[in-house]
This record gives sequence, C-alpha cells and structure tokens, in this order.
Amino acid sequence: MGYIFGFALLVGAIAASSLQLGIKVVGGSTASLICCLEPVFSVIVGVFLLGETVRANNLIGCALIILAVITIVRQDKKDQEPLLEKASNV
Repeated sequence: MGYIFGFALLVGAIAASSLQLGIKVVGGSTASLICCLEPVFSVIVGVFLLGETVRANNLIGCALIILAVITIVRQDKKDQEPLLEKASNV
C-alpha cells in the first residue's frame, strides 16, 4: 500500500512541476487553455493506447470543449485589437 501512495505522490509532484514550468514558458492564459483540452487528450490517449471505444457523447463533449477554447481565443484576439491600435497611435 505504501508503494502505491509513494507512486501517486511522485506522479502528482511531476504533474504539478510540469504545469508550473509550462506556465513559465507559454504564459498563464495559454497554459489554462491547454489545461481545458485535457479531457480531449484523455480520450485520444484512451483510444490509441488503451483501445477504448469512443461513443457519440465522448465526441460531442470533445467538440464542445474545442469549440469553447476556439471561442475564448477569438474573443481574446478581439479584446486585444483596440489595445494594439492605441499602442500604434502613440
């Protein structure tokens, strides 16, 4: 039982360290968007590595997540355009 706890602690520490490193490299906004895609990556890994079958509700969920991320990215670009225009006018 102790080995399982130790392994879980190690994996959790690696995940937390990787997230912190990712935030430093790509920035908080991009890192949070990538984290939103975690369920999509989980489905992909499950299919290719574990041989799981994909059901319609899995595909619909993945599509909604991807659509939400695309919507957020587009909205961020629209919000930044006025800032870029103000900066170029100075």
